[in-house]
Amino acid sequence: MSWLTRTLKTAVLRCGWEIQRRPDLLQIRRVGDRAVRVPAAQFRGASGLRLNLGCGFAPLEGYVNIDVRDLPEADFIAPVTDLGAFPDGCASEVRMDAVYEHLYHFERPPALAEWYRVLAPGGELHLNWIPDFELTIQHYLNRPPGLTGEWFDLAHAANLLSGLYTATDVPEMLHKGLFTKASVQAELESAGFVVDAVTNPCYTNEPYPVAMCAQAHRPTSP
Repeated sequence: MSWLTRTLKTAVLRCGWEIQRRPDLLQIRRVGDRAVRVPAAQFRGASGLRLNLGCGFAPLEGYVNIDVRDLPEADFIAPVTDLGAFPDGCASEVRMDAVYEHLYHFERPPALAEWYRVLAPGGELHLNWIPDFELTIQHYLNRPPGLTGEWFDLAHAANLLSGLYTATDVPEMLHKGLFTKASVQAELESAGFVVDAVTNPCYTNEPYPVAMCAQAHRPTSP
């Protein structure tokens, strides 16, 4: 952190505000403006929950927003790989936005088993915005106009495939795997999910897709 950034954050903090900065996001909020945590006991016997895992700075209305970090936006603090506070079959939906790629390959099978456990039969699993290795390499070789620079260059590819994390990022922000549509489908099916679709939509106003979204569900019968 530079001297200027540290001085600015200190000055803002003295005025009752704090700055949360990431490479793609800057948030300023009042100190003490924290979410009310949901006690674990409240989930006992629950059903029809919608879980937003790895919510980060983007909580969703109508969901239980969960993150491993003690963020003000999170309703409940827990790793996405361990939902022990939630009973079997309590959720109608489990979703993650740009989260799956932050798990190591050895973490993903037990994590998928955990999400399968908390989902009720027929419950939906949404793994959104996983960087697509094949598309990334294709764009790098074809060099279309960049999403953030002049061309889709090596920095673009690194940003998608490794996360291009900074010295101030927590280890969880590192991308820990490479994914294709076929590999994601295989991982979901190995965990017992029925895969409904794996697609490459464009994110917001991007001119071409670089990530994939997978939708699956827990089967209604064994």
